[in-house]
Amino acid sequence: MKKAVVLIALVLPMLALPAMAQTVDVAKGAKSFACQEKELFARLSYFLEMNDMSDYYTEAPQDFRSGKCIAFAQGRKAQVVESDSRGLVKVRFSDDPTEYWTDPRMVK
Repeated sequence: MKKAVVLIALVLPMLALPAMAQTVDVAKGAKSFACQEKELFARLSYFLEMNDMSDYYTEAPQDFRSGKCIAFAQGRKAQVVESDSRGLVKVRFSDDPTEYWTDPRMVK
């Protein structure tokens, strides 16, 4: 039974993914962010999910200052350009040609 619940929890977000190259509104939320490198986004997300604020606040500020990661502004338009097998999506904002990896729950 637990395996079924975990499987459903992993699959449902993927079913809700927007179609590729579809423009979406960025969801609001304090933890809405994206990074140019998939591994960096995954690492910062892991710190947040594990409530490891010490490691998050040690690493995140330099990544945001350098532009490797950005925070979302509410209502900013984004285009989903790619998704991966782990359920992450790559987005491009209408006013920025740079592509960033994020969690699909962070976009509507």
